[in-house]
Amino acid sequence: MGAYQATPRDKSSTGTPQIWGPDSSSKSKAGKSYVVFGKKDNTNAIELSDIAAGIGGFVIIGESVGDYSGCSVSNAGDVNGDGLDDLIVGAYDAKLSAGKSYVIFGKTDTGAIDLSKLGDKSKYTIDYLGDKNDNILTGTTKDEIFVAGAGNDTLTGNGGMDVLNAGTGDDTIIINASNIAALEKTGAGNRARVDGGGGILTPLNLRVAGLTLDLTKISDRRQTLKLLILQAQVTTP
Repeated sequence: MGAYQATPRDKSSTGTPQIWGPDSSSKSKAGKSYVVFGKKDNTNAIELSDIAAGIGGFVIIGESVGDYSGCSVSNAGDVNGDGLDDLIVGAYDAKLSAGKSYVIFGKTDTGAIDLSKLGDKSKYTIDYLGDKNDNILTGTTKDEIFVAGAGNDTLTGNGGMDVLNAGTGDDTIIINASNIAALEKTGAGNRARVDGGGGILTPLNLRVAGLTLDLTKISDRRQTLKLLILQAQVTTP
């Protein structure tokens, strides 16, 4: 069992931060990760056997033998927009050592999650994933998901129904008029959102021309942003 913690946040709507720890050598090295719900009532020791039994948290079980699931874990922000923070679980030896990352949606129940049984409605593909370095993650006009890492990253949406999640560094998020339009839309099918992450300063940089900006229209699709920068687009004849 390893000891790992990466800016824990509330994944269960308890109002207290959650922590998690990997056990990448369990289940014939398939790996397990334990999500421990925050608590305020006592300081009693937490038994991982209780978490595995669905008491005080839940366990995430690796997909295949030798995957080493849980070798790395990180915040993913709120990818599916349900108000609960989500989690990235890495399995560095999955897919013939190519590696694989899973996005686990935050939840309030304590049922175990088996990575081999995730359905299409239980996962999203991460299009751009940061690491410990200062990454430049630049998207296209398609609907995409960005998750920054531990460095001071720059995330550029370039349009579409993007999900942009800053990480633990001092990141910069750049969006345009198309991103703003997606953020303003309502409805269950719209997952567009911007999360400033856990850094000291995460500016939102808007590269737009002729845009009327009303932040009240996207108040439920943005969080933890500390600074707003307006940058005009210049067209050269």
